[in-house]
Amino acid sequence: MRIRAARASSDREIDLIASRMRLTLIEVLGEEAGTAMYSMDWLRDRVRFHLDPQRSTAAVLLAESDASEILGQSIVRIEPARQQGAEPRADEYGLMSTIYVVPEARRMGVAERLVEQVEAWIRERGLDRAATNTGKHNQKLICLFEKRGYEVTLRTEDMVQLSRKISTGG
Repeated sequence: MRIRAARASSDREIDLIASRMRLTLIEVLGEEAGTAMYSMDWLRDRVRFHLDPQRSTAAVLLAESDASEILGQSIVRIEPARQQGAEPRADEYGLMSTIYVVPEARRMGVAERLVEQVEAWIRERGLDRAATNTGKHNQKLICLFEKRGYEVTLRTEDMVQLSRKISTGG
């Protein structure tokens, strides 16, 4: 398995990533709420947003099998967004806005590899904090991140944010 960047020029990859973003919403929020939250056009545009360096400082990472099957994905961005070329601000952090692994590849280390690459991406940008948001009942994802040292740092009625400091040293 290898981790690689999604191709901004590939409509097939953009469609696949958007459809898996929808599946993530359904898993976390349930069928009705997850389907109703965003249209597929909006999700595709959101993928394109993350792939466009003029619109965001972000990355869309894909976990790919040796047979070139896309097993999982993660999207990470700097939050809050900063101006291109500006020095990092103390309040900026890397936010994993989505992570998804196909059911048949779960519990095989795919999510862990994606998180490792996301954290490396965050460190490369000089930031020392990583976070993700999820539904408060998404115990599988919460456990994955807690095993990596993340702690719940924010709770709302429906969501939690997990975050941790990451080393920026070489």
